[in-house]
Amino acid sequence: MATDLGATEPRVDLRAVTTNDDTGLAVANDVAGSRVTLRDSVAGYMRWAHEAYIKVILPPGAARALSMTVNQRTGALSTDANLDQLVANIDNGAVTLGGSARRVDVNVRRGDIRTRTPIAVTESFKADTEYGGISVEFRVAPRTTEAIADDDVTVGLPVRGPYRVRAQSEARHGETL
Repeated sequence: MATDLGATEPRVDLRAVTTNDDTGLAVANDVAGSRVTLRDSVAGYMRWAHEAYIKVILPPGAARALSMTVNQRTGALSTDANLDQLVANIDNGAVTLGGSARRVDVNVRRGDIRTRTPIAVTESFKADTEYGGISVEFRVAPRTTEAIADDDVTVGLPVRGPYRVRAQSEARHGETL
């Protein structure tokens, strides 16, 4: 997902290597919003796809007003947009965050959560990975931050503070710095 200064309307690009000619994107618009799904007439698409890449490109004005929810079984998610809010639920795959948002809530079952460059989150940031680590850096710190992982958690905050931090480790050999 990315913001494009030259874009005049949202668009979605798909690149995939597959043995099926009928693979494509299905876009549905209704009063609740828009939904983009991968369409395939043959069951088990991912078994035959060696590589798939879906990119959502947004004009800056549309991105700032957008609340985006991503539900994904497998594969990496990368964002580089200035959104209102991002909610991501990923079963297997890493999440790389960029840009800014009012609210970010990322849940990953297996995979790491990280930032490419420092991000700006103004209200709340929640990151949870069942099997992975978290490494995020903020250029604008949110009012509340929660980061839970079974591996290392690193949170970088802007120089100006003060900050109230409550950290704990329930790991047998864990430590809190």
